[in-house]
Formats: sequence, C-alpha cells, structure tokens
Amino acid sequence: MAILTLSSCSSFLEEVSQDEIVPKSAKDLSEFLLGEGYVRDTKVIAPYLDIMTDDAKSYFGKPGLIANDTRESGFGYFTWQEQPEYTLSGPVRADNSWQTYYRYIVISNLVIDKLPEVSGTQNEKDKIKAEALCIRANAYFMLVNLYAKPYDPATATTTLGVPVNNLTFMEDVMLQRETLAKNYEMIVTDLREAVTLFDGVITNKNIFRWNSTAANLLLSRVYLYMKDYKNCEKYATSVMTKNPSLYDLNAKANDATAAAKQFLNISNPEILFSYSDWSIGYFAAGANGCFPASESLKSAYAIDDLRFGKSTGAFIREQGNIFGKQYTQFKSTTKSTTQVYGYALRTAEAYLNRAEAYAEQGKLPEALNDLNFLRKFRIKKATYVDLASSVKEEVIEMVRKERRLEFCYEQMRWFDLRRWDMPEITHEFIEQYNPTTVSSFYTLKAKDDAYTLPIPLAVMEYQPDLKNNPRPVRTKNTL
Repeated sequence: MAILTLSSCSSFLEEVSQDEIVPKSAKDLSEFLLGEGYVRDTKVIAPYLDIMTDDAKSYFGKPGLIANDTRESGFGYFTWQEQPEYTLSGPVRADNSWQTYYRYIVISNLVIDKLPEVSGTQNEKDKIKAEALCIRANAYFMLVNLYAKPYDPATATTTLGVPVNNLTFMEDVMLQRETLAKNYEMIVTDLREAVTLFDGVITNKNIFRWNSTAANLLLSRVYLYMKDYKNCEKYATSVMTKNPSLYDLNAKANDATAAAKQFLNISNPEILFSYSDWSIGYFAAGANGCFPASESLKSAYAIDDLRFGKSTGAFIREQGNIFGKQYTQFKSTTKSTTQVYGYALRTAEAYLNRAEAYAEQGKLPEALNDLNFLRKFRIKKATYVDLASSVKEEVIEMVRKERRLEFCYEQMRWFDLRRWDMPEITHEFIEQYNPTTVSSFYTLKAKDDAYTLPIPLAVMEYQPDLKNNPRPVRTKNTL
C-alpha cells in the first residue's frame, strides 16, 4: 500500500484505487510533506540524548515518595546499559527513532518521485524538492550519529553506517547496512542540491519549514562532523551572511517581560528553523526523580554568564516544587507558550561551527573573533572580557567549552563528545534517599563501544541478520 494512504492529509489527494492515492498538484505534495514529513509539536525523537552526557545527573527527592520518578524509562540510557531500552523495572520502553526517521526518508523519496507528475510552477516544485532533500538528509544524519560509529575520514569507507532506503512505498525488504562514507556522501549530495534549489526559488521566510539558511547550517554541521573544515567554514559563513542576528541576553535580562520568557520564542532573531516538541520528562524539576543539570555543567558557567542563574538564567535556572528544587533547562517549553517548537537550528551554531573549523585549521585570531562575538551576547556587558590565546589546543578547548554552554539541552552534546575524544564519564544513580542517600555508580569508559547505540530491539527482531553494534555489559559499583 502506498505510504500516502497513511496520511492524515489525504483529503487533498485523489483516490485512484483501494490501495493507491495520487497527488494532483504541487500544492497537494507541499501540504502532504508538511503534515507527514516534518517533526512537529506532537513528536519528540531520541529524548534520551542529553541524559547520556556529562550534562546530566540523577536526583531523587523526598523520602518515601516513589511516584513521579521520571528516571524509570531513562535508566538504561543514563547508565549506558548494553540494551538501554529496558527500563529500571524491566519492561521495554521502545526506541522509536529508527522507524521514525526511516518513515521520513520514505515520505521524502515519495514526494521527490511524484514531483514530475503533478501540476505547478517550477518554483513551487523546486522549493518542495529542496525541503524533501533536507528532511531526508537530516534523517540519515541523525541515524548515523545514533546508530553508527563517529565519522573518521581514515576509516569511513569500511565503518558500518545505516541502511539506505530508496523505496517510495512500504515493502518488506531486508536492507543491509551501507558504509559510513556512503551515508555521508548521500547526506552531502542531498544538502548541496537543496542549497542550490533554495537559492534559485522565490520564497517567504518561514521558520517552520526547511529553508536556505537552515540548509546551509545543517551542511556546515555535517562537514564539521566529517572534519572537512574548509567546507564547514564556507557554509557557516553563508549562514551568517544571510542571517547574522543573535539574541542579546543583556537586553533580555533588562526586560522584565522578556526575562520571564523562554529563550526559544518567536521573537528570537537567531531561530532559522523550528521543530519538535519539548516534553521531555527526564528534566522535570517538579518530579520526585529526574535528571537535572550536573555539577560539572553548572560550574562551567562563569558568574557573569547570563545563560545560567538561580532565578534569571536564560538557559538553566532553579525550578521545582514540594519534591525539591533543581537546576534544569529553561530554554524551551510548549509551542502554545512560545509560538515556536521546542528545538531550533540557530545562527549561534554557525558562529561556533566556523570558530571550531578555524581553530582546527590553526586560524586562531579568526576563531577567537567568532567565539568572542557570540560571547558578547551571552555575558554581562559590565564584566565582559574577550578570551585570548595563541595556543591552538587552548583555543580548540575554548570553542568546545562554549559549545557545551551554548547548546545544553539541544541534543548536541552527545554527538560532540562522540566526534571529539569520547571521554570517560561516571554517573551516580541515586537508588533511594531514606534519609541517607544510597547510590550506584556507572562508568562509560573512554572510547567505549556504548558511545554508539544498539539498533532498536524491534528492528533486530524483525531482521535478526542485520549486523548490530556491540556494547559491553554495564555493571554498577559503589565508590
């Protein structure tokens, strides 16, 4: 059955037979793509990403209260278990990321395949194709960074990536894993074509759909992960040329109305593309058990950094209720409150992508210029001082630290740790507090195989011959 039959938007499509529905115009395809191909406010994908990092810790509050413990389903990820889909009490909490992204891939394939057959202007068709290419490229990019080893130019042609699905309909086909090099080649090809198409069409600015600036930013990120620093620099520069704006936290802090609002809101000028819901219970400070900000993350912010503060932090602040108060994310909330979705591609990333690319190439003054330009929008003006160094390793470390501070709770830290040096991390899991804390400790070793997720259980059950990613058994210890 054609995947279009699964669409909730089928009212604008012409039904030809019992199992096939055919779009009639470019407008039909555009509406279908928007309804079925975009990660909207009803969907959260890979909600576990940030709790696997050094940015999260375990919290358990009032003695005797066992309800409201959001850590139950996140335990396997927080402690890097061999099979993280198993919850603390045993049942499986399915990882749906694989099937969700492959669904978007098939939808994108279908839309691209049907474009020549529908009516509409070339401008309309080019815009739709560019969006579909971005959706497909982003889906593959997320898949390889979840379920494949980090990209290494020296080994990418032999490292297993993820399967490539070129189908335009649902079919029981056993697809095997391609190489990481092949996956990244496809991602780059799609994004470069999307950039070219976007640059040739007339379009209204819309942060809820893929667009030229967002496509350039994602391409700069892909090249950064590939360690292709010249191309990363090129496409990050393109982003800043199109939209150099940053949200000034000094102005936000001085405006009582703005200060009370989440950083990610409709008035934020650096949002290029808005997507996905923010409803991740793992960080809910009002719960008796949750995963709030770690001590190492909190201590990384300087005292004059406006992104962090007890009652005024733009990114992290103290929140909670009778169960206790913890420092946790204040960047984002529901679309009804902010008029944007919970996650976003932002101009700030272009500055830090390019800063890292400059630093890795030894262009230290250029790297520091980008780094300090961003920091002026994040640090109190009265105490701001530029960062300075003439040592390459120090500048690289400055950029890496700034990425951590800037992109906390945006599902980027795990990927950054993977592509850098995969450091050792230890998590304390608080098992009870009655009234003395009883904890277990779990360690993710440097270069650990658990820096790559296993292919989900449901996928392996359906296709047991699909080569899975090895992960060690994780045991607890008491320190």
